[in-house]
Amino acid sequence: MDVDDVLNKVMLDRLYNQDKLSISQIAKRCSCSYWKVWRTMDNFKMERRSLSDANKLNMLKRKKEIPLGILKDLYINKKMPCTQIAKKFNCHHKTVLRKLEDAKICRRPLYEAMNKYPKQNFSGNFLEKAYLIGFRLGDLYVKRISKTGKTIKVECSSTKDEQLSLFENLFKNYGHIKKYAFVSFPGETEIRIYTQLNDSFNFLLKKDDKIEAWILNDVKYFLSFLAGYTDAEGCIRTYNRGNSAQTYFGISSYDKTILNT
Repeated sequence: MDVDDVLNKVMLDRLYNQDKLSISQIAKRCSCSYWKVWRTMDNFKMERRSLSDANKLNMLKRKKEIPLGILKDLYINKKMPCTQIAKKFNCHHKTVLRKLEDAKICRRPLYEAMNKYPKQNFSGNFLEKAYLIGFRLGDLYVKRISKTGKTIKVECSSTKDEQLSLFENLFKNYGHIKKYAFVSFPGETEIRIYTQLNDSFNFLLKKDDKIEAWILNDVKYFLSFLAGYTDAEGCIRTYNRGNSAQTYFGISSYDKTILNT
């Protein structure tokens, strides 16, 4: 169909005055230029909206209805940033901010809002906690990203695929895993693997040469701690001695108090 057939006065009146489309939107819908629509409206002596009216119309279009239940789920449960929610509902991110304010939903702190990947709270399982403490004291480097921040970085380096897989399995449900290769001092290629966790993992920050009392007072927790410390610093191997098979278990570490305990 020819553009001139589409841009008749009835069609323009419906698109512009009834559907409240802008000149740019009409041009896009009719597959013609902005100035083609402009000149055609001039020819038909159609009155155009003032800048003030156009701005008011844009504001009305931006006032999207976002169901409160969905907004809470996306922002609170799924930790979706306002920009992504705005994109989902085809509106401006300030519209989402205004909706949060109207619903009295507390904004996330800046350190959390700026995180690209969501971070999950620690499970609270004491067996898991004891294991992680043992593994941390043996083989993990843990620090806060900043002195005043609440993000905790956990990392280690290894040449063993099994060790890297262990790290990933331990933390993949809590934070995004990243890794990169580097050449160590002896010239060997190692993989550094790390993740960023939230403040519920602050129990990993301490690195003292001792085993905490709550772990020592329960055999289940102690064995879980020992498993983590062994995975970091231990060695288990079998070998033949004469006609019999021998098994060797050892832990090499500078943590004298832990070893004595």
